[in-house]
Amino acid sequence: MPIVRFLAVGLGKLLSKVFGLATMSFFGRMPSRDDDRIALIGVLSLTWLTLVAGAAWPAFAELFIPFVEDEQFARIAALALAVITPPAIGIVTATMHNNRGGGAKQAMGYVVSGYVYATVIGLTVVGIVVTVPLLKASYLLRRFTVARVMVMIPAGEYERAVEQVRSILSDAGVDHSEEELNPVIRHQFRLLGWILARVFNRDVADEMRVLRGEHEGEWFEVTVHAADISIIGRRRVVHLVRSSLVEVLGDDIVYLTWDDESQELENDARELREFLKEGDAVERNRVDDLVARLARIQLDQEPWDAMRRLLYRLERDNERVRSERSEQAEVP
Repeated sequence: MPIVRFLAVGLGKLLSKVFGLATMSFFGRMPSRDDDRIALIGVLSLTWLTLVAGAAWPAFAELFIPFVEDEQFARIAALALAVITPPAIGIVTATMHNNRGGGAKQAMGYVVSGYVYATVIGLTVVGIVVTVPLLKASYLLRRFTVARVMVMIPAGEYERAVEQVRSILSDAGVDHSEEELNPVIRHQFRLLGWILARVFNRDVADEMRVLRGEHEGEWFEVTVHAADISIIGRRRVVHLVRSSLVEVLGDDIVYLTWDDESQELENDARELREFLKEGDAVERNRVDDLVARLARIQLDQEPWDAMRRLLYRLERDNERVRSERSEQAEVP
């Protein structure tokens, strides 16, 4: 129903702003065709917790199950809904683009895994919603700006990604150092990273690092997570750091999207970039083909813009190499 989808996505994006303070873009903020499904999974997981509580305390169930006055009936209704909600989460996961295929056995596996997802996502999200505002209250009071670079960092590339972020900051003249991350937040987001890997069928990093520093007297914080690089601080320094990362962050290390089709396009762009690194130009029609494929991919505006910037840099570098090769050929 449209109203259900509207509420799910709306709540998901609201929660995303809360998580943005601690660098996790999880509900409705994934650079994927399945961001609406991710929002729905999150909402269902939170709903499942209230249903479990309602089954244990019928008086609580009466608060969110309409037109119920009898405590025993409220308990039964909450228990029944608590039983069917996790399988619904598993079914939503099974319909995601990266998880399609397989037979009845695989589908049953998704249904069973819904109980794991509901428990981990529900409890972890509640923990984040409670702890992040408490631990980051000073950031809220200082009205810091939050900006993101949405990425997917594969498990084997996390250290390289962190080192490149540090290198980009140093090249931009931004002083910084790595800081110890609060263990409560680290463990919570490692759990969500673990869930993301399974929901999206991706081998992603489950680490989280924090870089802090000052630029021209203004403090900032950069957090590198498998699904997100977030920057917190005053508007001017936040925009400087984000612009530097967006322009330079290596597409040979991180992915800008989470879907099979779009990541295949990114892999093909990486292959062409390898030719350019060797000083060999590529045919223009090969780059044009990637641009045409991007036009057919269903992405939200922000990840689509990121992908288009990637291809623009490829076009620009290819023309530079072609020009250099042409000049060399003209030299007698």
